[in-house]
Amino acid sequence: MAKLFLFDVDKTLVDSRGAGGRAMNLAFAQLFG
Repeated sequence: MAKLFLFDVDKTLVDSRGAGGRAMNLAFAQLFG
């Protein structure tokens, strides 16, 4: 199983009430099915 490590420099993924995480999930779903 491959793992991906994201480094959130400006904390936009953490401090956006989950919007950053949802956007990442949507992008990965669209790219990789």
